Amino acid sequence: MNATLGSVLPRLTALLTKMTTAASLNTVLADVALLVEHEIPGVRSSILVANESTEVLLHGAAPSMPDQYASAVNGIRIVEGQGGCGTAAARRWIVIVANIETSPLWSAFLPLARQHNLRACWSVPFFGDDGRLAGTLAAYAAIPREPTVDELELLKYAALLAGIVVTRHRDAQLIRESAEHYRQLAALSPDGVIVHQDGRVRYVNAAGMYLMDLPSDTSVRDRMLRSILPEQSAAALQNVAEGRAAVRWRKRDGALVIVEALSVPITFDGQRASLLVCRDVSARIALEREVLRSTESERARMAVELHEGIGQQLAGINLLLSGARSSIVDNPRRAETDLNEISRLIVKSIARVRLLAILSYPLAVEHNQLSLALTELVNRARNVSDSGIYFKCELEPDIRLEKAVATELYRIAQEALGNALRHASAETIEMVLSRDGTQITLSIADDGVGLPSAEFTPGVGIRSMNYRASLIGATIRIDRRRPTGTHVEVHLPLGESHADA
Repeated sequence: MNATLGSVLPRLTALLTKMTTAASLNTVLADVALLVEHEIPGVRSSILVANESTEVLLHGAAPSMPDQYASAVNGIRIVEGQGGCGTAAARRWIVIVANIETSPLWSAFLPLARQHNLRACWSVPFFGDDGRLAGTLAAYAAIPREPTVDELELLKYAALLAGIVVTRHRDAQLIRESAEHYRQLAALSPDGVIVHQDGRVRYVNAAGMYLMDLPSDTSVRDRMLRSILPEQSAAALQNVAEGRAAVRWRKRDGALVIVEALSVPITFDGQRASLLVCRDVSARIALEREVLRSTESERARMAVELHEGIGQQLAGINLLLSGARSSIVDNPRRAETDLNEISRLIVKSIARVRLLAILSYPLAVEHNQLSLALTELVNRARNVSDSGIYFKCELEPDIRLEKAVATELYRIAQEALGNALRHASAETIEMVLSRDGTQITLSIADDGVGLPSAEFTPGVGIRSMNYRASLIGATIRIDRRRPTGTHVEVHLPLGESHADA
């Protein structure tokens, strides 16, 4: 019986329908091979699937062949002379071998062909949508012969169908691998990942469970958000449209949590859903508020410094000028005394203004220039102060710091130096920048009056230094010295995060 395209279309349609099911690749390919055998009586069909990374053909389906044959052809190389299929795959074209016994392409496989009574082989390569080789389909006849025109057309369509099957399977595999990859990323994400459909939870990762203050063994799938979170918080989270929003709720211990939620529409299990990526920003917001408080406190302190310090000195100068003006004729000696005092106060005011400027100077610290910036800071302060100020750098020149990290260390040194000069009445201030193993140490020690007591409330300056240390992942200690003085010591772990490439 000669196969015709018209007679095979119903079976092709049935196969295309089957491809939409969860049937395995080998099962559907076996049906394609059986279709060929049904339409071309007397032939047996085999389908091999290409593995381009190793340049071999792997067994796909051969329903009428024994397992011994499948094992023998599994792994055939995609090169000329490797039977009909290896050659067709290498040529990317149909190979017709009418007589296997006399074909040089089959010389290495003659024992296999004789064992299974294979006398003719017609191999058709098939490809994916991207044009890459997907495999080969072969029909074996028990007598030497070539295929008819109709039979060859059938083989071409069957190969096309096999290409669709393999491509669909590979695409589905890629989707499954991608989905598994994203599931793993979601599971390991430090941010909470929540998938919900109109408020009904479909997925929550471990970080999300922690964020919602739920025990790890709690089952939340298919529960409503309002049964897990406070009702208002659940409603706010559910109503986050595409984009970002802040949601608040209280944990069981009473702590207020401020959560930044990013919502993205997705398809989950074939249905429209919302993906929420949630992050606890409570600490960040607290730090931002501390920055604002510190900034306002710093402005207030600057105002007090100007008013109580320099302002009072200028007021005193003004009074002395009035007195000198009145007595310059009647009492020249007194006028001279007043003018000398005026001169002294002006020099003192200038020094105070310069010190204030030095301790507030917004110096931009370039990477690897922290030691130079600290040297300049100490030199400037030494020029306007009666205190002995010394700086020693024991840091290797090849240590490179990010600009932001170096700037925060500079600000801490600036604040500690300012405290020692303004409030501690220190005679000697020693600053040392060094490396201790895997960390950088910044030390500022003075012999001034020291901290008031162990129970004192830290002021703006100390809070500012603590905050700046936290920004760069450093630890800071501020201790009383014996017999007098204060010691500020900052330890910065030296790692890749601080290197400026």
